Amino acid sequence: MSIHNIKNGEIPLKAYLRADSCSQKFEIVDESGEISSLVTEEMFWGTKSNKGLYLDYHFIDNRKIQVTEGLSHTQNSQTMYNDDCDIWIQNNLLQSKESKLYVIQGYAGCGKTTFVNKMIAERKIDKENFYIDIGKDWSYQNEPYMFFSELLQTFEALMQNITKEKSSRRTAWEYFIELGSKQYLKELDIQVYDIIAEFAEIKKNSNWNKLPYNLRRHLNVTLKGKSNNPSNKKLLHNCGQIETLTSIIILLCCAKSLTDMKMGVTQKDIKLVFDNLDVITDPAIPAENVVSLWGVIHRFNYFKNIYFIQEQEYLPNIGFYITVRKVLFSHITSHLPDLEMQIDYNPYYINVCDISELYLSKDILKNRIVYWKKHINNDVVLKKLERIDRVSLINLCQNEVNGDNDEQIANSINLDAFFNYNYRALSNVLSIFSENDKYASLFLYDFDNSSETKGWEKVSTIVFLLTLLYRKERVWNRMGFGCIDFDKRDYPTTLNRLILNHLYVAKYGQTLYDYSIDKNSIPESSVVSLRKLIEEFQNIKFLSINSKWNEKQINENYKLVSLNTKEIVIERLADMCARNTRAAHSIAYGYNSDDDELWRRPLYFIGGVTLNHTATSFKELKDYFLDLVNNNKSDQISFSITDEGFVLIHDFVANFEFYSARYCREDLQKPLHHAYTVREVDALIWPVYNAVLLCCKRHGFFMNQYMKNYKKNTDSYLCLFFHPRTNPHFDFTGDIKKISKNSFRPQLHIVRVIYNHINHFNRVKKLFYFSDIYEKNQMCRSLSKWIGKYLALYKNFFFDLLEHSAFQYDNVVYNDLHKLYRKQIDLYQKGFDDNVNIGNKPII
Repeated sequence: MSIHNIKNGEIPLKAYLRADSCSQKFEIVDESGEISSLVTEEMFWGTKSNKGLYLDYHFIDNRKIQVTEGLSHTQNSQTMYNDDCDIWIQNNLLQSKESKLYVIQGYAGCGKTTFVNKMIAERKIDKENFYIDIGKDWSYQNEPYMFFSELLQTFEALMQNITKEKSSRRTAWEYFIELGSKQYLKELDIQVYDIIAEFAEIKKNSNWNKLPYNLRRHLNVTLKGKSNNPSNKKLLHNCGQIETLTSIIILLCCAKSLTDMKMGVTQKDIKLVFDNLDVITDPAIPAENVVSLWGVIHRFNYFKNIYFIQEQEYLPNIGFYITVRKVLFSHITSHLPDLEMQIDYNPYYINVCDISELYLSKDILKNRIVYWKKHINNDVVLKKLERIDRVSLINLCQNEVNGDNDEQIANSINLDAFFNYNYRALSNVLSIFSENDKYASLFLYDFDNSSETKGWEKVSTIVFLLTLLYRKERVWNRMGFGCIDFDKRDYPTTLNRLILNHLYVAKYGQTLYDYSIDKNSIPESSVVSLRKLIEEFQNIKFLSINSKWNEKQINENYKLVSLNTKEIVIERLADMCARNTRAAHSIAYGYNSDDDELWRRPLYFIGGVTLNHTATSFKELKDYFLDLVNNNKSDQISFSITDEGFVLIHDFVANFEFYSARYCREDLQKPLHHAYTVREVDALIWPVYNAVLLCCKRHGFFMNQYMKNYKKNTDSYLCLFFHPRTNPHFDFTGDIKKISKNSFRPQLHIVRVIYNHINHFNRVKKLFYFSDIYEKNQMCRSLSKWIGKYLALYKNFFFDLLEHSAFQYDNVVYNDLHKLYRKQIDLYQKGFDDNVNIGNKPII
C-alpha cells in the first residue's frame, strides 16, 4: 500500500478522489504531529445503516467481466454484462462451492485490490480469509523467494492463531498430523508427507508457544535448502517450493476446520488472496507460481474426494485468488506453453477473470463527490469536485439538436479506456486540470458553466488539455506523434503511427468479424505478428529530416539513406512496449518511478519471448525482437494495441485540438472556441494547417514509394490495414443485423483529419455567429477562409487520386462541402454575414 503524508489544511484534490483503505492511503499530519487517515475503514466500506464512500459494483451501469476457463486467454472465453456478470461473481468468487484457482486480471489502478478486499469484507462470516500482499517486501534480489516468504508468514500466523486457542489446539494438531499421514497424500506429494512426519517429531520437543517459530524455521531451511539443489527444482524459478508450502497451509486450514466442526462450529470455506503478483517483474516466476497453485488445487480436489470416501467427513472448499496486471499477464502467458506440456491438470479448476471494466471511473467519481459533499465544508474543494463531476459527461454519447437544422452531433470519448481503466491516473489528471493554474482557467471556461457549454466544446477542451499536458510531459513523442518539432519526424510519414493504425484496425476489425457478410476485408484477429508488421513496411525507407532542408534537399537525402526499415520497425515496437524511464515519469501525475510503469504504453506483446523482467528496457526488448527475426521466430510473437492507444487513434489524433495543443505558441494556448479575435483564430490555425499540409505532401510521397516498391495499384494500396477504418453501418434482414458490405472501408488518415477539422471549424463558426463577441463576423469570415484552404488541400492532393477508385465517396463529401462553402463566400461578397452550415448536404 502506498502511503502519502499531507499537512492538515493542505489536502490535495486527488486525495479526495483516490484515497481508500486498500491501496492508496493519505495520512494527515496536524500541527502537533499526530497522524490520522483521510479515509477510515468504516468511511470506505460503510456500515449496514450508513453506506460508505466505496461504490458497490451492483450499482454501476454497463459493468462487465471477461472470463476464461483454463490459463489460455484466447480459448473458452466469454464476456458477461450487468446481471449475468453479478451472477457469475456471486456464484464463483463470493459463494463458490468448489475448490478453484481464480486469476483476477485488469489494468493498473482499475480496482483489483479494492475488489478482493470488498470480496473479503462481504464474506467474513462464512469464509476463513488470508490476505497476502506479495509486494510488501519487494526487491529484485528477493523476487524468487517473495511468494515463498509471504506464504511462510501466513503459515506462522495460522499456527499462532491455533496455539492461542488452548481449548482446540491439541485437536487441530492431531487432525493436521492425521491428514498429513494419509497414504494417499504420500502418493500425491511425497515431500508434504515427509515434512509433516518431521513436524510430528518437532512437536515432541517443543512447547506450544515456540511451536510456530520452530516449524517455520524448519520449513524455511528444509524447502530453501532443497531448492538450492538444481536436481530438486521442479520448475526453473520455483525456488520457494510453492506447491509444498501451499499444500501444508491447506492441510493446516483443513485441520482447523475439522476441529471447529467437532466443537459444533459451522465449517467455513477458506480463501487465500495473493494480491499484487504484478510487482514480480520476472514473468517466469508468477507464471510458474500460478501453475504451482493450479497443481495444488488439482491435487487437493483429488485428496478431498478420497478423504470423504475413507472418512465420511467433508473438507472445506479452498479458493485461491491472484491479482495481476493485464499487461503483465500477457507476458506470463508467453511462458505457459512449455510449462503446460509438463502437467496434466484439470482446466476446470482455474478461471481467469478480467475486471478491467467492472468499475467505471465516472461512477466512482460521482459516488465519491456525493460522499464528500456530505462530509466536508470547504466550498473551494466542493466547487472543484463538482467541476470534475461534469467531466464524466463526456464518457457518454451525447446527442444534441442544434437549431433549425436538427444537426445531430454525437460526442463519445471513453476516458476510462483512454487511461487503460486506471482510475488513479484519471483522478490525478483531473485534479491537475482543476488545481494547476496552467490548466485551470481553460478547464473552468467550459466546466463551470455546463448549462451554457455544449458537449462538443467540453470534448474539445478535454482533448486540448490532455494534449497540452502530454506535450509538456513529452508523452506523445514516445508514441511517435511528435510534438512541436513536427518537421523533424520521420519522412515520408510517421512510422509509429502507421504501426498503431494497423493494430487499431486489427482490434476494431476483430470485434466486427462475427457480424460481417464480407469477411475478406476485415482482420480476423486483434493481434498482429512481428513478421507481418515488418513485411508491411520493410521495403520503404524512413529517415529523420532537418527542418532547414528544402524539398530538394529532403529528396536528395532520402535517395542516399540506406534501406534498414526492418531494424527501424523493431526499434519502434520496442520503444512503444518498453517501460518508461525514470526521467519520463511525470511528477505531476503523482507516480514514483515504479508505481505504474506498465500503464502508459500504446501497445503490448504476447508470446514468443522470454523476458528477464517486465521492466525491460528499450535496448533489451530491441535485442529480443531482433533475435527472433534473425532466428526465423518472428511469427511466435504478436502485438496488440492497448485501450489507451485505441482511443487515442479513434478519438484524438484527427481532432483539431490534438494538433493545436501540440503546435500552438506558448503565449497562445487555448482551444479554438475560446478565441475572441480574428488574430487569435488565425494564430491558432496557422501552425495546424502547416502540419496538415506537410502530412498531405508526405502521404503522397509515401504512397508512391509504397505502390512502386510493393507493386500495388491504388485500390490495393487503399485497402491496406494501416489506414484507420470508419465506423460500421448495418443492414437488417428481418431480426438479423449484419454489417453492410462496404461499411468497413479504409479511409486515409489525412483525409479524416481534413474533414474532421472542417467540421470543427464549422461548429466553432456557428458558435461565434450566435455569440456577442465584438469581432464575431470577421472571425466567422476567417473560419470560412480556413475551410476553403482545407478544401483546397483535399482537391489538390486527393480528389484525382480517389476519383476513379473504389473509395471515391470522399469526393462526394468534398463536392457537397464545396457547394456550401461557395454559398457562404457568395453571401460575404454580397455584403451579407448570414451563416451557412458547411456540414449538411445542399438541397439540389
